[in-house]
Amino acid sequence: MKQINLLVNLLPILVIAAVGWAAFQQWQGSQLASRPDYDNPNPPPRTGLAPEPKNSRQAEVIEVQSGDTLTVMLDGRPERIRLCGINAPKIGQMGGTESRDYLRSLIAAAHHKVVVIINDTDRQERKIAEVFVADPQPNAPEQEKFLNYELVSKGQAGTHKTFVQRCPNGSFLTQGEQEAKRTGQGMWNRARVSIQ
Repeated sequence: MKQINLLVNLLPILVIAAVGWAAFQQWQGSQLASRPDYDNPNPPPRTGLAPEPKNSRQAEVIEVQSGDTLTVMLDGRPERIRLCGINAPKIGQMGGTESRDYLRSLIAAAHHKVVVIINDTDRQERKIAEVFVADPQPNAPEQEKFLNYELVSKGQAGTHKTFVQRCPNGSFLTQGEQEAKRTGQGMWNRARVSIQ
């Protein structure tokens, strides 16, 4: 009889725990669904406004995975960064290695020091950011290079049509891509050659 009374007394607590767990799972799923999926070329439209960009922060690049993804040391820990608004060919695809190597060369010229402006986090927990380096040219010591733009303007990446407008400098990236197409830079030159 004591066991039945104990079970009856615990039943409301178990129901509350089950409902709470289900609500938590639903909330967690909605949080994940609201993050951009940069690896999906046709993600569902996202409602609401993109978050305001956070302050710029200095970081050191420790690895470049591809022409649009790198790992930096930020606030004492490694952080994966996805370059905002662009989409480079994957390693193994035509132009993927060239894109990655071009980004590596830009970063090496700046001694692996970058400035990141994070404006979102994607489903893979990568920080979505605009990334800048100091221009290594001796006549432009105070100038910065916008790496996202450098990649699209040289045809080493294209704009990510779904997410480019979420970047603070998205229209600038679109202009860079149009210039690369017009002049046949990088992948736009390869596209012309394969058509002929």
